[in-house]
Amino acid sequence: MSPAGWAASIFNGPGRRDMPPANLSESEHGMTREHPNDPLHGITLEMMLNDLVARYGWAELGSLIAIRCFNDNPSIKSSLNFLRRTPWARQKVEALYRDSLPGDFRAV
Repeated sequence: MSPAGWAASIFNGPGRRDMPPANLSESEHGMTREHPNDPLHGITLEMMLNDLVARYGWAELGSLIAIRCFNDNPSIKSSLNFLRRTPWARQKVEALYRDSLPGDFRAV
């Protein structure tokens, strides 16, 4: 057994299909790094928020999305804490970010 096959057999165990054999390329086992239908793939919430603040500023961002953390003593840290705990607010931020992307990147 080759070293690559041996490593795959240790991690996968008999009959497991979790891990592709080590000798296959990404395209051969169907895993790709790109998600062509998800424009937010690889974009963190912090990256989105920083971009929106740079683009609109806190005042306009607070008028576009009525969230207190954008209007009352706003900061990236406090806004991230709120957005991570509040799914509806995060969805609004993601929607605004998606809408602010150029037309080619808006596909979902």
